[in-house]
Amino acid sequence: MIKSDRFQDVTDVSDKVVKYAENQETVAQALSPELEFKIHEHGYICDALKKLYATKNADYGDSMHPLFEEYGLTAFLVLFGIKISRIKSLQFKGSQYYESLEDSLADLANYAIIAMTEIRAKKHFDQEKALKDYEDKNWGK
Repeated sequence: MIKSDRFQDVTDVSDKVVKYAENQETVAQALSPELEFKIHEHGYICDALKKLYATKNADYGDSMHPLFEEYGLTAFLVLFGIKISRIKSLQFKGSQYYESLEDSLADLANYAIIAMTEIRAKKHFDQEKALKDYEDKNWGK
């Protein structure tokens, strides 16, 4: 079970989504074709972002982790700023050589998700370490 200060219990949300999705006919009637398309695209984009993240990590390793360890969230804020500047430029000029507007938006989204995973991993492993230290101190190794 994953918990976060800002987000509801993921398991609870997943259960609600499953219950909602079980009634397909009601869902289909409730969604306009445009919204249905957008929800489908959102899922497709999220899947593509996950594959891109996995591919880049296979190529480069977990390159953001050391930066996060050294600079904290500032490492991501710098990347966000660079991508936002690029997006501002691309919205008026169109695709430039090797990177499109969608590429830059995907990078920005992935950087935000990676930042969230780093924050959650830090909390998770800090809690695990604190528990282990407590157990070692009180019950021995």
